[in-house]
Amino acid sequence: MLIRFTVENFLSFNKRCDFNTIASPEERHPHHVIKEDNNESVGLLRTSIIYGANASGKSNLIKSMFFAQQTILGRENILYKKFKLDENCENKPSRFEYEFKIGDRQYAYGFSLDKSKNESKIHGEWLFEIGLTLEKPIFEREYNTIKFNFESSLLLRLNDEERKQLEDESKNASSQILFLTYCKNNNIKYFESILYWFQETLKIIFPHTKGITLTLTVQQYPELVDEFLEAFGLGIQKIELNESQFNNSEEIPDSIRDRAADRYYFRDLEDNIICLTDSDITIKKMKDSDRVIVSTLNTVHDRHDNITFEIPEESEGTQRIIDFIPMLISLTLGDVVFIVDEIGRSLHSLLLENIFDIFLNFNQESENPVYPRSQLIATTHDTHLLVSQTSEYSFLDSERLFRNDEIWFVEKDKTEQSIMYSLANTNVDDLDLAKGYFNGRFGALNFVRKETLKKIVQQHNQSQQKGEENV
Repeated sequence: MLIRFTVENFLSFNKRCDFNTIASPEERHPHHVIKEDNNESVGLLRTSIIYGANASGKSNLIKSMFFAQQTILGRENILYKKFKLDENCENKPSRFEYEFKIGDRQYAYGFSLDKSKNESKIHGEWLFEIGLTLEKPIFEREYNTIKFNFESSLLLRLNDEERKQLEDESKNASSQILFLTYCKNNNIKYFESILYWFQETLKIIFPHTKGITLTLTVQQYPELVDEFLEAFGLGIQKIELNESQFNNSEEIPDSIRDRAADRYYFRDLEDNIICLTDSDITIKKMKDSDRVIVSTLNTVHDRHDNITFEIPEESEGTQRIIDFIPMLISLTLGDVVFIVDEIGRSLHSLLLENIFDIFLNFNQESENPVYPRSQLIATTHDTHLLVSQTSEYSFLDSERLFRNDEIWFVEKDKTEQSIMYSLANTNVDDLDLAKGYFNGRFGALNFVRKETLKKIVQQHNQSQQKGEENV
């Protein structure tokens, strides 16, 4: 689970900005909080929604998270821009830190770097085990010098030979690459659990991200996928999976090639398959042969079960919901963190409300409900979520869907840097949050200069009229 993310000197963030999922003492919706029964654990929220004006920095927060994640995983050619409105930032590194939970242990991993001409220079890197009263280093790096704490939980069981090997490896790490990335690239196993969290647990979705796991989800959970489709009232009866085998890629029909053009990327899967995939087509090529298997997904509608549609033929909103189904299934299984930018794009407000409601309250009617240790964090403009009530999944029909500490705002201050704050520990229980937001009580709004816009249009029309008179 994600505990906290901080960013400094990147995109619209100048001074260190803090986003966290730490629960306040608020009593509303206790089932929204995951709390372990130990003295070092903090209560963590299962969801957060982030509001803000256009150009306030909401998407930049997600881009910051994405940049840090992809840098750790060794991906290149990712957008890197420092904060431009403070001349002092040009000579300072950017700083990123994730605090997260794996099992019953909590960690802080972060780094500071500078980039020029696509070359990185690592200024610092650190990994700590943390808790309410615990802050124990696992390793700390300053430029090319890395110091290990072999009394820490991850390194405690290493023998003398393994310790020497790790120290020798640290000397081989380039100043242009994170040590955690170096361990990943060189198959050094001691930090596997940390890398797994960034590679498999943390999922970041942008508006243009397609449902790359949709085919696998339909294969594994066909009935569950169909139940979600029915629940969302899309008029779709099921998603049909069709597979065709070809001796080589040249035999793939042009109709498939046209749908596949410029939309695929390669991905290595555990079952020795190279997979080229988009939301509605998956092409799998066996590594040891030229044989390929093409899987296509088509929708079957309620009243026309003899006619199928390609997923791109569906509306943007329907495609968006279909793309979210693998996410919803993963969230109910647990141990995953989804961070979604503009989650409400192309979606009706009630559909968006139901996405959160299903995730937060799906197990509420059970006698002893157990909720997965998963999180859904999203940016949105949809203020309906601020006033929406809990639904048939919950017995608390008179209460808002979200706790105060789950609601965040982003805005620009006087220096044009993005800052963040939540409604945690605020007295707004008797306030219409949507109305308060639109009235500017929480900031994070665009204030449109209507009179200026009117003058611009009037001046344009007058200029156009004069031009026509002179013709």
